[in-house]
Amino acid sequence: LDFLDDLAQLVIHQTRPSRTYDLILVLGSIYLQQKDFNKANQYFHMVINLDKRFKFPRRHLDAHTYLGVQHSSQHQWGQASDHLDKAIKIGREINDVYRLARALIIRGICELKQENFQDAVPYFLESINLTKESLYKHRQVKALFF
Repeated sequence: LDFLDDLAQLVIHQTRPSRTYDLILVLGSIYLQQKDFNKANQYFHMVINLDKRFKFPRRHLDAHTYLGVQHSSQHQWGQASDHLDKAIKIGREINDVYRLARALIIRGICELKQENFQDAVPYFLESINLTKESLYKHRQVKALFF
């Protein structure tokens, strides 16, 4: 936990904290891949808590998306949905097609895992429509395969 405190202090005293937020998200995603959900959770929440003024909304979007993945992996569907809905809302507000499409696909997958097939479809369709005119064709392909 000392490392987390040191990292938080580094962010607070940095002139460009966005890069440190990215590092924190990467560390959290590594713990998520290792299924160390407690540590992953700490890192994702650290990003959200350190940026209370919402100066870096993209980092909030990523953190909520990762938290949605984490809770989905743990079959905590309500929490997964809450975080993914926050990520989708932020993605729409800042018009980040790349990250929004990813959050929509993950939200659709979350519904599929619960066998809510009708509920999953709109998320995949929105992701497909968003990526039609973009350079992110791989997101469109991913959405089409679900």
